[in-house]
Amino acid sequence: MFDKRCITCKGALACGLDYCPIYSQKSIFKIKDINSDEFFGATPPSVFVGSKLAYPKMNVGILNLPELDQNEIISQDWSTSTSFLESPRIWASQNISQEGLFQTRSSLVNSRFQTNAQDARSNFSLNKKFIEIAQLISMSSKPLDTEVQLNKKIKLSVNFDKVTLPSGPKAELKKITLTDNPKIPTYVDKVVSDSDLKAVDAIKILHSKGHEESDMSKLLSIGTLGLAKNRKFVSTRWSITAVDDIVGKSLIHQVKGYETIDKYEFYYATFFGNHYFILLMPRIWSYELFEGFLPGSIWNFTGKIEISTDYESYKGRTTYAEHCVGGYYAARLPILEYLIQRRRQAGVLIFRVETPEYKYPMGVWVCRETSRKSISSPPSIFEDLNSSLNFFRDYVMKILHYDLQDIFSKSLLIKETKTQKSLMSYF
Repeated sequence: MFDKRCITCKGALACGLDYCPIYSQKSIFKIKDINSDEFFGATPPSVFVGSKLAYPKMNVGILNLPELDQNEIISQDWSTSTSFLESPRIWASQNISQEGLFQTRSSLVNSRFQTNAQDARSNFSLNKKFIEIAQLISMSSKPLDTEVQLNKKIKLSVNFDKVTLPSGPKAELKKITLTDNPKIPTYVDKVVSDSDLKAVDAIKILHSKGHEESDMSKLLSIGTLGLAKNRKFVSTRWSITAVDDIVGKSLIHQVKGYETIDKYEFYYATFFGNHYFILLMPRIWSYELFEGFLPGSIWNFTGKIEISTDYESYKGRTTYAEHCVGGYYAARLPILEYLIQRRRQAGVLIFRVETPEYKYPMGVWVCRETSRKSISSPPSIFEDLNSSLNFFRDYVMKILHYDLQDIFSKSLLIKETKTQKSLMSYF
């Protein structure tokens, strides 16, 4: 049932099954019994746009947190307040537990309705009221209390995606009422109201204001950004990667205008059983990611470490990073932000390893935040490539007992660094 294809698929059902056997093994729930089709809850605030229906049909869900069974809470090392349920930066900074996060996220009820992708901009949709509420929720900076009525009682289940966060049971929405008012930041209201502003430019503005990536992806997925004629619902999994890529490309353009770093810099951090080893090289911008999956990790059932890789030169990519998928763009973003802060450019080599300690598939935010943790750690500095690679290799061997020699021999970035002369070498 499980094989090497799982590493690339990561729950996207490339095997042809209508469910992922790996995901189905991870289900746990701590919702108090709901014996009615009505409940009072709070939205984090969060929305989820599914991608399983035949386009342009889409499921738009409003995520609500009903009352939890406090006797069943696994971890008390983080707040179960809804204000924390959509903030990966807070989760990473507070080092919350996988169990606590997964347990509470899997208790979020996805109260959804079916609509058309283009209905995001329509005043004539049968679901106009639902759409308006979903869009207000995505714009709000605070949790919103809601009263929800469903077509049927909740059936416990858990929903995963290789890019998005886990969530709990799905239920068809019959009626929803906001019982308080959203708090919308002025800059968010401005970009949403500007129907002549392209989505790409809106995302750049939001990023410059410090708007978190997860919040930007919600605004994009729920159809509140872009030219009026182009606004539509976008699946959450694609909006997450789109935001990482749009912001990344904008930062790459800036980075290319800076001088290169002076020396080789090595960074390391681990989070949720993911290890990130990052080497910055004194050369023009380029980026290469290797992902390793140890035997026993979520996707690897082959009995040996499996490696995926993607690369971009100074000229950039023209195709999607199909081997490392969304994690490629998520891991790249914090490195670019760091280089912008320093006003420098560099070649970037990342070796990410997923271990069996990573128990629950959480989405690519884990890649982004672990990369951010790594690049925020104190670096080890080296004068030349060979000494930096020797340290890199010894460090990985010490922590994971894995020899990087084969990866180094296949690395396009290392090969270019060894063979291509810089302009300064002629002076």
